[in-house]
Amino acid sequence: MAIPRLPASLAALVLATSSLGAVAQQGIDTNGSLRDAFADVNGIRLHYREGGTGPAVLLLHGLSVNGQMWKTLAPPLLSTHRVIIPDLRGHGESTNPSGVYRHADVATDLFELLDQLKIDKVRGVGHSSGAGVLLHMATRQPDRVEKMVLIGLGHRVTDDTFAAFRHYPVLSEQSPAFQKAWLNLGIPGGEAQINTTIDYIRKLDQRELEPRSARPRFGSRSVRPVP
Repeated sequence: MAIPRLPASLAALVLATSSLGAVAQQGIDTNGSLRDAFADVNGIRLHYREGGTGPAVLLLHGLSVNGQMWKTLAPPLLSTHRVIIPDLRGHGESTNPSGVYRHADVATDLFELLDQLKIDKVRGVGHSSGAGVLLHMATRQPDRVEKMVLIGLGHRVTDDTFAAFRHYPVLSEQSPAFQKAWLNLGIPGGEAQINTTIDYIRKLDQRELEPRSARPRFGSRSVRPVP
């Protein structure tokens, strides 16, 4: 298991002219760096990083990692875009008192964050579960999500795979190599938080991966595969 290293060229897929007119809040560093901030949204304390000016871009990580996975992709965007990188609920420094992780809930978290930041429209890049969250956002408020890049989102997961998810071992039951890989991700809460994210994996179902309305809503939309 390793944090994916995504080429900066992916940024080109979300670049296009627009006029959002969003005003940067809480002293964004104009030198092109990211600042840390927190927002109370949808019953959780959401940690996010933000920087840059221009059209807003959301970078959404997948299960088990956090916003740090985008550290190599964010810098090229900061000179032309307002970049928002959240730790999704229960990941990184974000809380999740309910102990439940559903893409629909995470989408609501992010809509509330965008409301607080006064961002009307956004582009998005989502990896794995983050891509699932982005798909939920786009089906619920399609006029708000201008463009999106979905990376590593399975179109359909087999029943056998879901059965395997149900029995995903906690950290102490995994091989030494996998334990080391998990711990090397630098998850702030250590083993306890890792086991929490494993519990999220155990409870995933098909509804989390693809909203029922996704295919009919986007069937006629322009879709460009990433080579």
